[in-house]
Amino acid sequence: ISLVVLSLITLSLLIMYFLKISGIGDKIDSVEDLRNYVASFGYLAVIIFVSVNVFQVLLLPIPGVISIGTGVALFGPFRTSIYSLLGVLIGSFAAFFIGRVLGYKVVAWIVGQENLDKWLKKVKNKDKIILTFMFLFPFFPDDILCSIAGIMPISAISFILMQISTRFLAILGKSQ
Repeated sequence: ISLVVLSLITLSLLIMYFLKISGIGDKIDSVEDLRNYVASFGYLAVIIFVSVNVFQVLLLPIPGVISIGTGVALFGPFRTSIYSLLGVLIGSFAAFFIGRVLGYKVVAWIVGQENLDKWLKKVKNKDKIILTFMFLFPFFPDDILCSIAGIMPISAISFILMQISTRFLAILGKSQ
C-alpha cells in the first residue's frame, strides 16, 4: 500500500511539474478545456489511454477506478468502456502469456514469491470457478492473478473467455 501511495504521489507531482513547465496548466481551466486539449491529439490520445490500461495491468500500480474515472472525464463513459476494455484485455493476455511462456520464476519475480504462493494455494483445484469470481469482484488482485493464471493448468481459450466476460462487466460497472 505504501508503494502504491508513494507511486501515485510521485506520478501526480511529475504531472503537475510537466503541466507547469510546459504551460499547458495555464491553458486548461476546466474539464471542457482538458477534453478539447486531449481531443486535439486525435487518435494518439486514444492510443496513449489504451496503453496506460495495458501497462496498468503489467507494471503500473494504478487502480482501474482512477484510469477509468479519468477516461470518463476525457472520452465519456461509452468510449472509455471500449478503450479500457481493449487495454485491460491486451494487458491481461500479455500477463497470462508471460506466466505461460516464462514460468514460475518470472511470475514470482514480478508478483513476489509470497504473493504467488498465497494465491496459488487459494485457487488450487478450483481454478476456473474461483478465478472467475476473483476477476468479477473488485477486492481481488486481478492484475496479479493474470500472471498467476499463466502458470496454472488453465487453457488459454478458457482464460481469454473468462477475461472477456469478467473484465467487460467490471469495466462497465466502473465507467457508469
